[in-house]
Amino acid sequence: MEEAILMRTLIGVAVLSLVSGAAFGVSAVKKGDVNGDGRVDKADAQLVMRMMLHPGSVSPSMKSAADVNGDGVVDIRDARILLKKKAS
Repeated sequence: MEEAILMRTLIGVAVLSLVSGAAFGVSAVKKGDVNGDGRVDKADAQLVMRMMLHPGSVSPSMKSAADVNGDGVVDIRDARILLKKKAS
């Protein structure tokens, strides 16, 4: 009986970890928030421009956040979108 309770508890924790991403260190990516500070601002647009010069130093989560228009490429169009968002 105790083993069954323990097993259900462990399964519950595992499912919760998977759903929250904790088991894999995954966090939700906010489009445009390239630096992960919780805001979409000029600093993110600047980082996108730096990423274009040094694409090998970019983590997958940064690339996902930087690809604002969703075309699979981080380029000047993404930086422009971020700058327009900041202006409005």
